[in-house]
Amino acid sequence: MHGRFPKGARVRVHYDPDDPQSSVLQMAGGWALRAMVSALVALILVFWLVIQVVMSR
Repeated sequence: MHGRFPKGARVRVHYDPDDPQSSVLQMAGGWALRAMVSALVALILVFWLVIQVVMSR
């Protein structure tokens, strides 16, 4: 593994079209994907809890 980018990992390349030599790499599916999955799990948990409360009445 070389730093943040392991061999064979998917990465995104962001570059300035006016200056293509100015670029940065970013791991594909980084923190944003984890945040979305976490939010989805939390939302499902809340709905499940609401259903349990309503059904127990």
